[in-house]
Amino acid sequence: CTTTVEDPTTIVLSDGTWSIVVISNSKYSARQDCTVEAKEGIYTVTYGKQTDTYDMSNLSDEEIEELKNKTSEELGYPSDASVIWNNDKTVTISMIATKEKLSHMGQNFNFSTLSGADVKTNADNTKYVVDSHNDGTYVFYFSKN
Repeated sequence: CTTTVEDPTTIVLSDGTWSIVVISNSKYSARQDCTVEAKEGIYTVTYGKQTDTYDMSNLSDEEIEELKNKTSEELGYPSDASVIWNNDKTVTISMIATKEKLSHMGQNFNFSTLSGADVKTNADNTKYVVDSHNDGTYVFYFSKN
């Protein structure tokens, strides 16, 4: 992606299946993986996964042990979320979006919110990289399958 999109608010994904990855780094590292069906500017999310990774190195061993004994719900996640302690200082929590959640996610692909973001595309407009610094650092990767 080397061509700058001068007005990202005008982006409309072409009809077809798109893979979208959103990576954010703020208080923690988060990644969203989505599959989206685009048709005439309407976006339907058919798959969504959220993965959050937390650095716990600022906590004491006692605080970490207390967190390890909590359920995903007690940590603020759905009961079916996967909680994996990678080592004693980081934890990764993953969840697959439910059908109900997927139905609401398609509304989030509103490119009018990208005003001021650095957006680049390829010659075919089948890939986009969006670097947005609103509320932390977010990088969006769009690619048509």
